[in-house]
This record gives sequence, structure tokens and C-alpha cells, in this order.
Amino acid sequence: MKFPAAFQMTTDVAHIARSAFSDRFAAPAAFTVRAPGRVNLIGEHTDHNDGFVMPMAIDRWTAIALGPRGDDRVVLHSLVMASSGEFSLRELAPGKFGGWPDYAHGVAGAMAGAGFALRGWEGVVAGDVPAGAGLSSSASFELAVARAFAALCDGARMARLCQRATRLRQSIVQKAFTGQLA
Repeated sequence: MKFPAAFQMTTDVAHIARSAFSDRFAAPAAFTVRAPGRVNLIGEHTDHNDGFVMPMAIDRWTAIALGPRGDDRVVLHSLVMASSGEFSLRELAPGKFGGWPDYAHGVAGAMAGAGFALRGWEGVVAGDVPAGAGLSSSASFELAVARAFAALCDGARMARLCQRATRLRQSIVQKAFTGQLA
């Protein structure tokens, strides 16, 4: 049976993350989460000002293979960025780090602020959403992180929390959440 290319790509990114997790942490991942990139069919950049947009998920993904930790630390390694980062769930003040780990840190802060009981985990990030191409690679990463913290959480609620994380991280007046929602 031959699967569509989009399915194969998703499987490959998830497989890459799981394989790298096993290599890095010497154990299989407990689970794998993923989130798609997105494109606006109409309304690019009007979404930042509450304008009309029509976002659509695409066949590019961010996947995180992860396992729980026995402490309050989140330890991440990005295959995309070829670097690692970690933070404590006890220290969630915005602007702590700089760089890509800030996205995960911001999501943790937004979720904790919304009353989620968070637990430490370690994970490997893989993805094929190109950064800087207008396909919401950061939103895809944020949603994958949110799904790592709460896989059963409502998608719209996660999108709002990731929007809040972006605002906290960037200290901007208004940021749309169409990238996270798609």
C-alpha cells in the first residue's frame, strides 16, 4: 500500500525525532507529538491587526519525541537548529533565554499561568517547516511543545496560549494566532 506524500513526510519527521531521541537519551520516546505549519490563503499580515485571514494547515510538520522526567526541567534538543536548551518549570519569567528555547519557555509560562500542572520532560525536535518562509515554523513549534505538555488539551485553547506565549516572549502589542490555530 502506498501512502500519500504528505503522510510519508509526517511519518519521516516523527520517525527522525523518535530515532534521535533513542540515540540521545538511550531509551525509546514515551510518545511523539506534532503540529503543522500553515499558510494564509488571503490576508497575510492583516491578522496581526485583527484583519480577515484564511489560514490553512500544510503538509510540513514539527515533531517532538519525548519522555517524562522525574524533576521540573524541560530539556530539548533541536535537530533543526543543531543545538540544545533547557529550563526549569519553577523559573518561567519571560525573556530568560533568547533563541529558540524561548518559544518552549513561553508556552510553559502561558500554560502554567492558565492553571496547567506542568511536568518536566526531555525531547528531541525535528521538523520540515522552513523557518522564515511565512509558514509559521515558530507557531508549529509552539503547538508541538503545548501538545508535549498536554496532549489532550483543546486545540483552540492551545492556540490562544501559544499566542499569549508569543506576546510574553516578544513583548508586542498584538500578535495574531492564526498560525497557531491552523
